[in-house]
Amino acid sequence: MSDTFPTDLRSYFAANAPATVPDWFQPDVLEVLLPMPAKPEVPASIAKQVKDMDLLGRGLEPWDLARVTPADVAMQYGRDLNDWEEQKRPVMKQREEYRYFLWRWYYADQLINLRPALKAAKPAVSVY
Repeated sequence: MSDTFPTDLRSYFAANAPATVPDWFQPDVLEVLLPMPAKPEVPASIAKQVKDMDLLGRGLEPWDLARVTPADVAMQYGRDLNDWEEQKRPVMKQREEYRYFLWRWYYADQLINLRPALKAAKPAVSVY
């Protein structure tokens, strides 16, 4: 008998995989296919964040530095964090969809890979 299995057997196993994906199933391919957007860094210190702030990118001129307060930096970080959450939401949804379908094929492959081991094992009690 050949070691290859018909595609329809694999498809059958995939179609009958448990609908609930186990929590432990986290395929690495998701990181490659759907990388997460970078999370904004929490300011290590307000003074350093104000000093390193990209003034021109935020519409400020260098002489406006004195008007930037720690509260302004905290508000900007809050906006950055909200933007990150908005960018992350569709990626997480798509990752869950990929994970669902990858689980089905993983399950089918595991059943097919288990088949030779089951053939080699001798049953303890014969049913016939």
